[in-house]
Parts: sequence; C-alpha cells; structure tokens
Amino acid sequence: MHATMPRALQLFGLWVCLALLVAVSARAQEASVLPEVYQLTPAYPNPFQTTTTFTLTVAQAQPVRIELFNLLGQRLRLLYDGWLPGGEPRSFHIEAGDLPSGVYLYRVQGTTFTVTRRVLLIR
Repeated sequence: MHATMPRALQLFGLWVCLALLVAVSARAQEASVLPEVYQLTPAYPNPFQTTTTFTLTVAQAQPVRIELFNLLGQRLRLLYDGWLPGGEPRSFHIEAGDLPSGVYLYRVQGTTFTVTRRVLLIR
C-alpha cells in the first residue's frame, strides 16, 4: 500500500497541475475576447475611392471622439463624438465626399487612449 501511495500522490499532483493549467488557459482565452483598452481594426479598403470602414471596440464604456485631418493637421471632419459602451464593436465610415485625392489621418480619442491612423483616398 505504501509503495503505491507516492505514485498516487504523484499522479494526483500532476492532475492538479493540469487542472490549474486548463483553468489559467481558459481565463486567458476569456480575457483575449475583450480588448485591454481598445481594439481598432485597420480601415478597409485602404486605399479607398468613396468609403472606407473601420471598427472600434473599447474595453470600458467611455466618451469617444473621431476626427479626420489632412496632412497639414487641419481638422476636416468630426466623424463621431459620443459615448461608446464597453465590449461592443462599432463600425465607423469615412466618406470621401468632396475631398481630393491624398493621404488623410483619422484620430480616435477616448478617455483611456488616443490613436491616429492613415488612409489614402484615390479618385
């Protein structure tokens, strides 16, 4: 009986380690579903002719402002200024409208982050 006891403990110890590994792995997968602060997809299509779209997800509900600038830093459009709920992806569109061909920057600013990305408009 004593000869099998260490083996049983050893197997039990291995099982506990595997159970812990599975639990930690499951938590890591759950955490990866929600962004840490934000998740911003690249604008698509890019380059674009009429409309390009990107998706923003914020981890925590917060006010968000999205602006479009030219390369001189002049604000051309306010694309969005409002509240976004946490964990819900939201799509935004940049319409070419009367803009000339060129490179444009869109800035996405929340309470916990600011990010600027580039798009190319080709007429």
